[in-house]
Parts: sequence; structure tokens; C-alpha cells
Amino acid sequence: MSISENSGERGGSRRAGRYVRQTRGYSAFIPTALPPVDLELKGAVTASLSRADLALGRLDGAVETLPHPELFTAMYVRREAVLSSQIEGTQASLDDLVAAEARLRGDASTLVFDDPTTSLDHRHRRRIAKRLVELSASRPIAVLTHDVVFLTAMQQYIAKLTVRHSIQSVQWSSNAPGGVISGLGWESMAYRNQIHDLRARAATMVKQHGQYANEQEKREIEKGYTDLRGAIERATREIILNDTTHPFVAEVKVINLGGVVGFELAEWETLMNVYGKCSETTSGHDTPPDEQAEMPDAAEISKDLEAVDKVIEACKARRKTFEDGPKKKYTEMRNAARRS
Repeated sequence: MSISENSGERGGSRRAGRYVRQTRGYSAFIPTALPPVDLELKGAVTASLSRADLALGRLDGAVETLPHPELFTAMYVRREAVLSSQIEGTQASLDDLVAAEARLRGDASTLVFDDPTTSLDHRHRRRIAKRLVELSASRPIAVLTHDVVFLTAMQQYIAKLTVRHSIQSVQWSSNAPGGVISGLGWESMAYRNQIHDLRARAATMVKQHGQYANEQEKREIEKGYTDLRGAIERATREIILNDTTHPFVAEVKVINLGGVVGFELAEWETLMNVYGKCSETTSGHDTPPDEQAEMPDAAEISKDLEAVDKVIEACKARRKTFEDGPKKKYTEMRNAARRS
């Protein structure tokens, strides 16, 4: 495209550049080439330039002491790339960038992510979770997080993609932080793992407690009933309601509604009787002495555990009929329609 200069337009100094009339009738600003020929460095500008040179010299000297200076500079280059992308309205984290680079590398080195979803909404949490699980098929991935929403999303994709994994939790141990256990903490366990843990604890209490429980033993029984109440609530969501909704996930799995199982009145009464006992036993508030329920013993909590699990297992059996029948048939039909 040819252009012609309009020397008189808009007037003023041309030191920074000039306006040039384009063939389609508009003017474009054309900056003067750098550096300017009339640049003068003096006074405060010269002093500032000297200080900048000195700072760059110190930085260059510090870099010489690093075994791999390219790793040091690459960190800041990536950070700048993330900040620059925000100017364009792109929502990308440093972990997005690292994950993208990892796919382009030829090696299979381990990648470690520390709280990779900080400041991200639930939609981007799920994207990061899926990306990391997919990436773990080609290289070891270590993720450190206290974000329950993100952890839940990762567990869902791990189950969906059948990825080999290991989960460990850090918790308080012997009145000090730093204890490491295999698997998830109690609040994040599935119902089956919770009930297994409760059974083991109840069996220990039956062996160790005397005929009349002391204060320490009463606290153990109380804690057992508190956790049993949580396990009943977890089973209600996971099994009876077929995980249709999840407290840490925005998605509602409508397809799972067909597996929402009902139960007999006797089963409902069993759950409510044990759940009510859990609520009465738990120290949720200060109860007047004349209204306090008698503390159950270790044998009774074992009996209540088995009663609850019997109801839940019956629900699982009824749900399996749905999973192996109508849901499987519908899923196969939908997948066939998508392929056609």
C-alpha cells in the first residue's frame, strides 16, 4: 500500500513521530526511529542511568554464582508472560503455562505443583484438574493442595481416566503438625473408607474398655458417634442420592437421578434411630443434666455401625441394578449416536 506524508496535519513537534495520510483517507501515526539522534543525557538522567548500570552489574555478578542461571531467568520470563496475558483479557495461571511447556518437552521429568488453583474460579479449577490428570499419563505429577474443591475434581478425573495415583495427607499428630498418613483425611474419605475406619476403632474400644467407661473412654465413644453421624450424611449423598449433587462441585449429574434409591420404612427408621443417637451423644451444645442421654458403650456403637451399613449395602445393591441396566443401555445408545 502506498502512503503520502501530510506535513502540515496536526502541527506540533515531530520529535516523537509524525502523522502520515493513508490512501484510504485516514492518518496513521508513524513513530520516529529509535534511538533519537538528538538525545542528551545529563543531570538527573545521567545519575539514574548510572545507578541502573550499577544494579545490573550486581545482578549479573549474582547470576554468575548460580549453577543454572537459565532456570532463574526462565521463572521471571514465565511470570511476565502470565501478567502480559492478563492485559489481553486471558485468564491463565503460571501452572497453565508450565503444563503447556511440559507437553512440548521431550523428557518426562517430574512436575511439582503447589496450590495450582489459587485465585481461580470453579470452572478453571476443573480445567486444571483435568489437565494435570491427563498429563500424569506421560510423567510423574506431584500436587500439594488444601483446596477441597480442586481435590474433589482431581479425584473425579482420576476415577474417570483410571490413572494410577497415591494420596497422602498431612495432619496433626501427637499435638504437633507434620504427621503424614496414607489416603485422605476423615472429612474427604468416601463412605466405605469411613465405615471401615469406624469398625476398626469400635473393635479396639470393645477390647480395651472396661464394664464402666471412664472419662477418656467416653470421649472415644462420643467421637465415634460424631464421626458415624458424618458417615451417614456422606452415605446419603454418595449412595442413596447416587452422588447426583456434590457440596464442592457446581455440576448436577442429572443422569444419576435414575439411580437415586428408595428404601423400606424399616430401613429409614434404622437410619433415623442411629442418626438421632449420634446427635444426642455428640457434644453440640450444653445439655441440662436432667436431659442428658446415657452414654452408649463400645458394644452398642459396634451394633449401630453394622445396622447402618446393612441399610447402605441394600441401597448399593438396588443402585447396581440401575447402573447395570437402564443407565448402561442409555449410555451405550448416546455414545453410538455421537459416533454416527
